[in-house]
Amino acid sequence: MKKLLSFALGLSVLVAVVLTGCSSSSSTESGSNSSTASQAQTSTPVDMNVTALKGPTAMGMVKFMNDCEEETITDNNYNFSIAASIDEVTPKIVQGEIDIAAVPANVASVLYNNTEGGVKVLAINTLGVLYMVESGDTIHSVEDLRGKTIYASGKGATPEYALNYILEQNGIDPAKDATIEWKSEHSECVAALNASENAIAMLPQPFVTTAQSKNSNLRVALDLTEEWDKLQENAESPSTLVTGVVVARTEFIEQNPQAVEDFLKHYQESVDYVNNNVNEGAALVGKYDIVTEAVAQKAIPECNITFISGNEMKEKLSGYLSVLNDQNAKSSAENYRQTISIPMPNKNKRPGKIKLWSVAVWLIIWQICALIIGQNILLVSPVTAFQRLFELACTGEFWLSITFSLLRIIGGFLAACIAGILLAALSAKFKYVEQFLAPFMLTVKAVPVASFVILILIWVSSKNLSIIISFLIVLPVIYTNIKDGISSCDKQLLEMAQVFRISPMRKIRYIYISQIMPFFRAACSISLGLCWKSGVAAEVIGIPKNSIGENLYNAKIYLDTPDLFAWTVVIILISLIFEKLFIYFLDKGIKRLERI
Repeated sequence: MKKLLSFALGLSVLVAVVLTGCSSSSSTESGSNSSTASQAQTSTPVDMNVTALKGPTAMGMVKFMNDCEEETITDNNYNFSIAASIDEVTPKIVQGEIDIAAVPANVASVLYNNTEGGVKVLAINTLGVLYMVESGDTIHSVEDLRGKTIYASGKGATPEYALNYILEQNGIDPAKDATIEWKSEHSECVAALNASENAIAMLPQPFVTTAQSKNSNLRVALDLTEEWDKLQENAESPSTLVTGVVVARTEFIEQNPQAVEDFLKHYQESVDYVNNNVNEGAALVGKYDIVTEAVAQKAIPECNITFISGNEMKEKLSGYLSVLNDQNAKSSAENYRQTISIPMPNKNKRPGKIKLWSVAVWLIIWQICALIIGQNILLVSPVTAFQRLFELACTGEFWLSITFSLLRIIGGFLAACIAGILLAALSAKFKYVEQFLAPFMLTVKAVPVASFVILILIWVSSKNLSIIISFLIVLPVIYTNIKDGISSCDKQLLEMAQVFRISPMRKIRYIYISQIMPFFRAACSISLGLCWKSGVAAEVIGIPKNSIGENLYNAKIYLDTPDLFAWTVVIILISLIFEKLFIYFLDKGIKRLERI
């Protein structure tokens, strides 16, 4: 019964997405027809933030983007962006930072459900892009997949449900008659193809073309869109394998019907241009760094880029989403719950406290493991570790090392806080500053700590290494959170302050600080642990004299396991104590600000 209710609820939500999308499109059309010509001609340009994912969903938009850049389209102020992951898109849609977005079809249903109708579907922009690829010549039909191992990515999303549907409808049980090894990335599937003869992988375009450009032995064995269509030939309500759709915020549609209609017209023209002018379209795809031009030339004809709206969209999308719901009743309601949950800071919420009994249990487990192993060189007991810690605490060198590391790591943290706040404020004020800093922040977040340490050691002495590393690790966290805090400030309050000519300092005091402080607190809570761990890691590599890192390194070199565990306990304790003290005084400061 519960399963049936879940199915019914999920299906109703999915169909509602389509119906509301169609109704929005229809209302837009009717609204425009009822508007007078003069209104259409004299309408004020609308600011419109549009985002697409790297891949086929963005390829069809490149001509539109280029025309706006060259100012041949000027009816509205279109601000385009291309995201690498859906994780970047869904929170911004929910927060109202993005007005229109090209997203996976099942994400659209989830957005609709979780925003209580706050998002509507405008059009289908991409049909199926999934293919079975192999390095041999063994797969010529779905039946040939029986008993085979298939490498794939996209577990818990459209690829899994589409593959399961096609296999099941062809009499193959995915759990028993085939082995599906799920990978986290498409590149892992390609690696498996290259490493194993006659390996099989499910890959999307344009990744198929990219993989073939690097390995000429790969061949497309099956087009899953074609296999899907075969299964729908005799269906009462035939569906189509849909990959991507265009969605918009309901509020934006209702407020700007003409602008939405303008967007859809330009977007359809762009899709037609890319499909009919592959070479020119590929050049634009390369220009916007979606994929390389060479890959795009081969991939565009295989990417099923399209534009379907109105009743046709309703029929195709309803059928497709119904199939997804059959595969997993939770796919429409829960699949991307983590993706679209917006972690808004709550100053009243505190992390759960560590209970003494749980610490005691883990110490007992540690003691038992040490007794079982019976070799101090591998694992010392907690008694031995704390005994050694007490011995170290009685020496001046112990406190000198702690002071050396603590001052430098704290110095790096505080410097990052100041720099992050200032840079975030400048980015919020000046768009070009944000654009200038974006590559730097992305690089800092992506580069491993060890790489930074090795590079920085070339330029500075190991003595100050932990300061720089702590600074670099903390800076992006503080910067991003403060920038998000500024952008989330109540726009109505700011407008009121502008109307009443409130001074900048009073706006900062009464509006910005109170609303940004929870974001800053959350950033500090995250970065405090990160900076301490990264700072000590830098010291282990750089080995500055009289540092905690030097003591850890020496313990490793001389196989002094008691010292290793003792210093590890020191690191944990200092990290916890400093974090608690900093957050405590920060909360005191927040409360004092609230009372002023």
